[in-house]
Amino acid sequence: MRVQPSWRGRGVGSSLLRAAVRWAKDRHCRIMKAETQNINVPACRFYAKHGFTLGVVNRFAYQEFPDEVELVWYRKLRAAT
Repeated sequence: MRVQPSWRGRGVGSSLLRAAVRWAKDRHCRIMKAETQNINVPACRFYAKHGFTLGVVNRFAYQEFPDEVELVWYRKLRAAT
């Protein structure tokens, strides 16, 4: 998910994420996953603020960008039955 810089800080990302969570819950998904990179601190803060937990740190995900680390965030949507 990406929000145009001029629209950041206006709740657009939060609204999009709420819609995505609603869509996933309506389809009985149990977990939502989001990927970002260590260099995108605002995205990391965004996902943490919205209940995501950092689950995977992959230092070697991007061979063409050796200074970037893949971060995979998870948010539980509903308990497994």
